[in-house]
Amino acid sequence: MKQDKIIIKLQEMKDEIIYLREDFDEHKESMKPMFEIYKTSKNLGRFLLWAGGIITAVVGALLALREYFK
Repeated sequence: MKQDKIIIKLQEMKDEIIYLREDFDEHKESMKPMFEIYKTSKNLGRFLLWAGGIITAVVGALLALREYFK
């Protein structure tokens, strides 16, 4: 009796997983452009962070040199 309930519950979970998988496959193509935009913005963000770090280091070095040679 208890095993039957467990088997029924597992079958329901399996059906739900199959349904979600089909739903995901259906929307995967429509989400592709958004993923490309996300990838581009992620790379742009990394570049800006890198460039900001370099600029900060250069400005800091110039200010330190200015103070040193005062």
